[in-house]
Amino acid sequence: MTRQTALTLRTRQELLALPQRLSLGQPLYRLSLALPDLAESERSLAEARLSALLSGCGCTEGAIALVLALPPAAYLALASPLAPDGWGRWGMLFGILIVASLAGKAFGLRRARQDLQREIGSLLSRL
Repeated sequence: MTRQTALTLRTRQELLALPQRLSLGQPLYRLSLALPDLAESERSLAEARLSALLSGCGCTEGAIALVLALPPAAYLALASPLAPDGWGRWGMLFGILIVASLAGKAFGLRRARQDLQREIGSLLSRL
């Protein structure tokens, strides 16, 4: 079972350290910004945006990569002259699909981290 976390950020330094402090995809019970220079209206929007970015896990990108890899993987493993015989065909098919989904997930996690850092930079520039 995953432990949920409540987190309050009070300084610019804590906000800058947020990507290193938490793992992406780690569920947060509540993210709260208590920065003195942040207007109340902007605070709630920033909390919601940062919480959404922190919950990015790369699953969507992994699923898309899996679906996109299915036709070429099926051809390579089942119809190509390069395909192995017997159960090796199925092993090749599943191996290609697993690698594609993991690559998609890694891409999604990387993109989520970049989006989080960009949002933090944007927020800090408005303070």
